[in-house]
Amino acid sequence: MPSKTIRIIRKGTVFQGESGTCQQSSSFPAATILPDGRWICVWRSAPRKESCPQEIVVYSVSDDEGQTWLEPRPFLPCPSLDGRPGAWRAGACTPVGNSEVIAVLAWTDHSHPELPFFDPSTQSLKDIRLFLTRSSDRGTTWSPAEPIPTQPDIAAAPMTGPILVLPDGRWACQYETNKRYGSEGPWHHTSRLLFSSDQGETWTENIEITGDPAGRYFWWDQRPGVAPDGSMIDLFWTFDQEKAHYLNVHASSSSDGRTWSPPRDIGFPGQPSQPVPLSDHRWLMTWIDREGAPTIKARLSEDNGQTWPADSEVVLVQGGIPTQTVRKDSMNDAWEEMTAFSMGFPGTALGPDGRILVTYYHGDTTDQTGIYWCLLSVDD
Repeated sequence: MPSKTIRIIRKGTVFQGESGTCQQSSSFPAATILPDGRWICVWRSAPRKESCPQEIVVYSVSDDEGQTWLEPRPFLPCPSLDGRPGAWRAGACTPVGNSEVIAVLAWTDHSHPELPFFDPSTQSLKDIRLFLTRSSDRGTTWSPAEPIPTQPDIAAAPMTGPILVLPDGRWACQYETNKRYGSEGPWHHTSRLLFSSDQGETWTENIEITGDPAGRYFWWDQRPGVAPDGSMIDLFWTFDQEKAHYLNVHASSSSDGRTWSPPRDIGFPGQPSQPVPLSDHRWLMTWIDREGAPTIKARLSEDNGQTWPADSEVVLVQGGIPTQTVRKDSMNDAWEEMTAFSMGFPGTALGPDGRILVTYYHGDTTDQTGIYWCLLSVDD
């Protein structure tokens, strides 16, 4: 039996999508907890889940541990790039001081709104660029957005989570690279970290964590976590394109974020969240299990992420909806499947008191979803 137990303290709602409005599709949440206990939750708000010109990124704050939330506010106006209109598609915050917060925002090209976000004929994504904005007042106001120079210079570079702050002071921007929209040839996907040693003024060190030159394996949606000693664990939602099948969650580890172990199978399937470091080489992870009806679960590791015993597992959320997994014969089938999900994207945030906040989106139908939270503790 594990020496620690995951306990659910309470659950609540951040925002319920409003039917028939531009906010009915609320998805892709990311939460953080500031040193003073303030919760900030960021999410995509739109009339439908599919990419559309009306999509925006909003955020809300709670100063009473989720009991009440301020009215959602949009982030900064979205700039045009090279004359092309765009929209913010995703965002995530990171505390970097008592009142200082930074946020990464993902800009998406909307110069041709009639085109799909994912082009099935070439398996490519619309142009996505990353920006940094800063707040010195606990997320009340934000500085003008600054571009983050993701490398290599491939247009489709989705963010995969918040900027990480390492114990040595480096910032790490996490993202993926994909094919430029409409380009022919094979899809070479990579997961990357881009480091800054001067608090985001320059970004000079780019590390590839995963990438299969043959294009068979896709280590999607990387979710890296950082321990107090600077070591890292990165979890992946892993797809085998040749078999059109999701494999078990895979993990890679690093002592400093610069060199990484090859991805390894951790023994069970799902779409994971950022792992949370606890004490004494323990970690907590959450994930959505889509093998049947969507279910969000959590497990513990007591050996620095090498194993995640089943007897530590706790069910956090049972979706109450039928399975959303379909038979897949190709990569395009996988994209159609994920576009229809109405529950997922579990995210984690560690509070100063050691409790863990989990956020996710959920609804009965694809285009009407809300944002919800679950607060956990890990006890003896």
